Amino acid sequence: MLLSRSNHVKLVPPTESDDEAVSVLRSDPITRRYLRFLPEKFTVEDARILRESLENNDSRVDFYVHVIDGDDGTEHFAGTCGLMRIDARNDRCDIGILISPHYHGRGIATEVLRLLLGFAFEDKGMHRVGFETGEDNVAMRGWLERVAGCQLECTWVESWKEGPGRYSNGVWYRILAQEWREAVRVKLDQKLSAKNRGRCNQDVFK
Repeated sequence: MLLSRSNHVKLVPPTESDDEAVSVLRSDPITRRYLRFLPEKFTVEDARILRESLENNDSRVDFYVHVIDGDDGTEHFAGTCGLMRIDARNDRCDIGILISPHYHGRGIATEVLRLLLGFAFEDKGMHRVGFETGEDNVAMRGWLERVAGCQLECTWVESWKEGPGRYSNGVWYRILAQEWREAVRVKLDQKLSAKNRGRCNQDVFK
């Protein structure tokens, strides 16, 4: 389990209790807007099968995202994330993240990715972390470039299959351990500190 410094976001191991929420997330048209290879329908049974298929997989570490609301510590499912394609020999992995549309625009993704990157570089000892997203996913690319300062490495032409005879381009970003220590971690911590100050000010003036 990973907990953000704000105590607002928690990353927990996948459990059966969130299968229904996962099925809703992966079927949502907003989720599928830039992930058009996902099926239009993803049932609770599909979520169970996916969750069980990821257990005991040494090439992955999967989490479900929970947001902690209110003073009573109530937790709400907010997405999925994790480290994928872990290559222990070369100290590298990729990061994947899906945030529920209900939580878009609230800074949840930044808290989640700060936790994941810290886990990858500081706990797992990774030297290189990669991100792949759709070429047309302007919002994610903007976060990677402006917020995190990730380096764009390449465009993979027609790398994602959307359906029979239909493919879309993907783009590849990376962060190296030195870049994480010297720049990316600092940028993310500054952004989250500003966000948390704003949350505290809102609480004061309620």
